[in-house]
Amino acid sequence: MDSPSNSTISRGFLLQGFFEFPHLRPLLFLVLLAVHLATLSGNLLILVAVVSVPSRPPMLLFLCQLSAIELCYTLVVVPRSLADLSMPGHGRGSPISFLGCAVQMQMFVALGGAECFLLAAMAYDRYVAICHPLRYASIVTPGLCARLALACCLGGLAVSVGLTVAVFHLPFCGSRLLVHFFCDITALLHLACTRSYIDELPLLGACLVLLLLPSMLILTSYGAIASALRRLHAVLHTWLSPSCITAVPPSCTCGPSPVTPRDWIAH
Repeated sequence: MDSPSNSTISRGFLLQGFFEFPHLRPLLFLVLLAVHLATLSGNLLILVAVVSVPSRPPMLLFLCQLSAIELCYTLVVVPRSLADLSMPGHGRGSPISFLGCAVQMQMFVALGGAECFLLAAMAYDRYVAICHPLRYASIVTPGLCARLALACCLGGLAVSVGLTVAVFHLPFCGSRLLVHFFCDITALLHLACTRSYIDELPLLGACLVLLLLPSMLILTSYGAIASALRRLHAVLHTWLSPSCITAVPPSCTCGPSPVTPRDWIAH
């Protein structure tokens, strides 16, 4: 007789989705379809607009990659959910194979991780553009943008593969019903036979890498930007104060040296 884990591998899982609300399924289908089409249209318009620009600055390249990730991100989950909503009831849920569930989870985590890392790269781009404008072209080169874009994708892929292997190596037993509309990590952990905190360490590590690290980089970048803008505002307030304007002739400058705001930020 097959073990519960082997039985799950051979039969797969059941996605509960919205099968508990049969009367709301037509409405949910229309709402989800409208949101999905709006998301696809918006991201496709961004991609076309960026490609049509002859000279693309680094920020537009990052924006293009972000739109491509968002496009793939929605295609991983939404089409299957729409198909499940459009079909008649499958009893308790919609079946999905063991391999199909693993691939869906891996792609979902990979694209989500790549998006988090890309947002951190975009924050660094804005930091250099605002705090070091005179050196922006020499720092943020096309080669650096390509390396950052590749690192974002590879980072998300590496974390997703490790997390998927760790989760799907757990023994699954009992019910095959996933209380979700796609193969989510937490829903899969609820079906695992073990209840040890050690089994959740890969999830904790992935959260630290995919969420905490990019969040710290984003907050650091925008914190430096806010600090630079605050110092610039203080200098401009001093230069444009009424006492400075009335006491000094137009040909003179108020201050020890005629330093422009851009030069001040660069230093």
